[in-house]
Amino acid sequence: MSENEQVRIGEANLANLANSADSVKEPHLMTLEAAIGARRSIRRYESVPIPRAQIEHMIDMAKMSPSPKDRQAWRVRILEGASKDGFVEMGYACLQRLKEAGQRFGSLEISLHAMKTAGAVLIIYNPFDDDIDYERILAKSDLQALGAFINIILLMATEYGLGSLWINDIYFIQEEAKAWLNLSHEIAAVVTIGVPAEHPFARPRKSVAEIVD
Repeated sequence: MSENEQVRIGEANLANLANSADSVKEPHLMTLEAAIGARRSIRRYESVPIPRAQIEHMIDMAKMSPSPKDRQAWRVRILEGASKDGFVEMGYACLQRLKEAGQRFGSLEISLHAMKTAGAVLIIYNPFDDDIDYERILAKSDLQALGAFINIILLMATEYGLGSLWINDIYFIQEEAKAWLNLSHEIAAVVTIGVPAEHPFARPRKSVAEIVD
């Protein structure tokens, strides 16, 4: 089976699974190549809750990601229901203040809408970012490990027929978000997970010839 055929099958699986709330209760196993090809950044979701067991299974798989010195420098706070709604409300209040002050806020407004409609929001952070000599020695290694961890969650969501979005706009409201979460560590990223309400085309990627030097 060609790569294009696998991608088409993966996209069809996502579309079919998203048509029914009941469909997210069971995983739909895909090949790794199909999941990689079918993954999209989803910014609009259906109002369907995501089973907690599915989210925890994604995290369980992601914990197998490579980790320099086996530090496993990742922790996750799962926001659902009222906690998710409260976090998003805080975000919109911060966004309004940024607008009134004429400050940059990137695509925070779009990201907040994704959080609002998603079934769950994952707050991902590094519990070791206050270690001695962290910035000089360990920061880059932990950042790479966190990226691998997040990517597995995105691919697992795709395998379940769910949409996901890797959000870095949290940096615009980092301190407010940390205070709301009562979190002393920097938030590395936010990930939304939910039943997709959109099915965007894949964005163009560079060819292998352009990538390999």
